[in-house]
Amino acid sequence: VDRSPSMLAIAQARLDRCRWTNVELVHADAVTYRPPDGPVDLVTLSYALTMIPQWHAAIENAWSMLKPGGCLGVVDFYTSRPQPAGAMPLSARQSRFPRSFWPAWFRRGGVFISPDHLPRLQERFCQVQLVERRANLPYLPVLRVPYYAFLGSKC
Repeated sequence: VDRSPSMLAIAQARLDRCRWTNVELVHADAVTYRPPDGPVDLVTLSYALTMIPQWHAAIENAWSMLKPGGCLGVVDFYTSRPQPAGAMPLSARQSRFPRSFWPAWFRRGGVFISPDHLPRLQERFCQVQLVERRANLPYLPVLRVPYYAFLGSKC
């Protein structure tokens, strides 16, 4: 599901290249889309929350699409809150620089990093796994951008 025709075209090219026949591409908005066959077992959001202005609604819609016990997987860029709650090792080490630099850098490209995405996921879903890392970027080889991979279940 994507509301961007250009992203769907890229996905279609990959489907064709890999010869996948069990995937259906849907031109729709993650905030309002509902699977035609009812609730599903898995919803994934790959670098999407930072691109969705109504990200709260996208999280709620993902929750409502899931069957009881279904899973949500999210991977995205992030920065921590100034005073992160809980035992989040990478978040606890984020200084003021990454918390201000990364949102400003990505905003230029229409990507809105928020310190509220990950805490909202942890509030709404039962956390199964959380991995926090830093990745290299091709155009900023010295700096490493923080990202997370969150797996939660509808409990």
